[in-house]
Amino acid sequence: MRRLCDSFAVMLLMVCLLPCTVLGGTVEEAKQALEMGEDEIALNILRPLSEENTEAMVLLADYYLKYGDEDKDGAKAVKLFRKAAERDDMLAQYWLGCLYTSGRGVDEDKTVAFAWFKRAAENGHPIAQLYVAEGYYQGKGTSVDKKKAIKWLKRSAEQEYPKAMAILGNYYLLGQNIVRDSQKGFELTRKAAEKGMSGCLRTVAYCYDKGIGTEVNHAMAITYLKRSADIGDAVGQYELAVRYLKGQGVEKDYFNAALLLDKSAKSGYPPARKLLSQLSEQQK
Repeated sequence: MRRLCDSFAVMLLMVCLLPCTVLGGTVEEAKQALEMGEDEIALNILRPLSEENTEAMVLLADYYLKYGDEDKDGAKAVKLFRKAAERDDMLAQYWLGCLYTSGRGVDEDKTVAFAWFKRAAENGHPIAQLYVAEGYYQGKGTSVDKKKAIKWLKRSAEQEYPKAMAILGNYYLLGQNIVRDSQKGFELTRKAAEKGMSGCLRTVAYCYDKGIGTEVNHAMAITYLKRSADIGDAVGQYELAVRYLKGQGVEKDYFNAALLLDKSAKSGYPPARKLLSQLSEQQK
């Protein structure tokens, strides 16, 4: 009897020590396992959950895309994304649009891609909204409709998606495809710049310099140019170098000008190469 009890105790201990891969688990536990690098545990949780759980479907499909076999697991990802997308999951709808655009796991089909992007956009996905705008603007997967393109671009920008704000801001500044509004253009461009759109830093600097959509502020123009140069933007480096050479908004500083021109030239910006060559000739 004692041996039987001991054997039962050992079996019970072994069951208690079994990982949740056998006993099941939640999506949150699967996420934690992935973060800890315990992929097999995560997969063994997600596979059964993905039969009915929409979030598990998307998470497992995402794993297959990132770490799985290009063809075999790509098809699995499409199947899971489709199942979740048909349940109106906007992330799955967005990813299906991406897969049909690239042809990964499915035959490339711009029309089907646009349809899935549109469903995701209608559900509020900001990147999908931008892709729908691009589809209408360029006629990719649908017919050209500039009014609808602007409508979806605005919806994406309203969610503060940086690229959408940058494009819409540029439209407002130039009066392209929309009634010109310098103030709106400046504000959108400035917000896009603050969210990492490096090219917008130079545009904001230009607006401050010329008083476009804002008051003239040369000090702020220099601040934004410096930020552009600091993150390695070749054009920003060139423009700031020119300021240093001319003493425009800053004290003349030939040393910093030369450094910036050298960086810009090494990045392949032709005007920087030309100006650097001219300065070298003058010093001979």
